[in-house]
Amino acid sequence: MKFLHGVNPRCDAATHETKVSQHFLVMPRYFFHIKHMRGEIDHQDEELPDKHAVWNEATVTARQMLQGIDGKLTPARDWQMEVTDEFQTTLYVLRIQAEVPK
Repeated sequence: MKFLHGVNPRCDAATHETKVSQHFLVMPRYFFHIKHMRGEIDHQDEELPDKHAVWNEATVTARQMLQGIDGKLTPARDWQMEVTDEFQTTLYVLRIQAEVPK
């Protein structure tokens, strides 16, 4: 049966009337885990439509979080965001590594 825009038409055999049931699309869920001084597991998922939207959300969120570090990023205290899907498969890793040049 072909679905048009999330609508599933069904014919009721007893009355021969067409019934419509609405199907809701479930967007994939993503998590943004942070590691800085200690690991912070993201327990609240974000529903986003695709990987392009996930990348955009990751970079915007990383920028906002890095602005709030306020001098706490020092050598040996790297900052990392690991973006995973709902199955905990790693999609992206954003890493800021602080080091002293030799």
